[in-house]
Amino acid sequence: MKSLHFTGLVELFLQECQVSEASKKTYWYSLKSFYGWFNDKGFQYSELTKVDLIKWKNELEETKTSLTVSNYLIIVKMFYKWMALNDFGKNIADIIKIPSKYKGFRKFPLSLKQVISLLESVNQETLKGKRDFALLNLLLRNGLRLIEAQRINIEDITLINEKHIIYLQRKGSKDKSDLIVLSNKTLESIHNYLELRPYLKETSPLFISLSRNNYGGHMNTKSMSQLVKAYLKKIGLIDKHYTAHSLRHTAGVMALKNKAGEYATQIYLNHSSFATTQLYTRGIENELLLENNPALMTDKIY
Repeated sequence: MKSLHFTGLVELFLQECQVSEASKKTYWYSLKSFYGWFNDKGFQYSELTKVDLIKWKNELEETKTSLTVSNYLIIVKMFYKWMALNDFGKNIADIIKIPSKYKGFRKFPLSLKQVISLLESVNQETLKGKRDFALLNLLLRNGLRLIEAQRINIEDITLINEKHIIYLQRKGSKDKSDLIVLSNKTLESIHNYLELRPYLKETSPLFISLSRNNYGGHMNTKSMSQLVKAYLKKIGLIDKHYTAHSLRHTAGVMALKNKAGEYATQIYLNHSSFATTQLYTRGIENELLLENNPALMTDKIY
């Protein structure tokens, strides 16, 4: 059996993983957390047993969500499988069972009334307000993920068959090969925002940072998330289930409620799995069941 320090093993493992750099960072964070756990316990990785891993899993489940626990365990299982295949140690993680992931909305979509209130809450008299209004419109009307909105440059907006579109670099993609069609209201909000923007270049980011340290640079996803959260709070949506991702859910729900169809909605939201799109359908069905529950109708009968 080969001998190597744990961090050296992790570096070698990551070098051989054929995944994106973003995924490698996720792998590193999870393995670093695992290392911190057994190091705090005074263990050496070579001394760990299957019982130790079960204890680690149990401690994770006490403090983390099922989704986070699943992600951590999957990566550690991959790591130990790789170690065994490369003669760095035994695969002691093979008996660890991955908990089932919750299948449903983790974030709440907004109602039509809440959407209108959200857009009306933006003061469009300033550059910041016009930028924020354009971003909210794009997220609500096109269901973009924050990373997809963050990557857009001005040159990505173009005209095809008399329709204004944006070429997108989707989550997990390496190039801008997907396109979305802009609604007239989204296009108008972007146009009003860009009219007030100084120093425009085609290669400039669409959504810029207005901070002193990064003025004119790409607005990062953390800032976008905080921006949306602030506007949600402004209209009274302070629950943890209302975040920027709620706007994506809102887009999906609104599409289905307005007869877009499940397949069209799957393409619209860039879902790799049709099962993900069906969660939106089930969410609408649950909403209808709450409004028109047969159990309540029985009171009128007997």
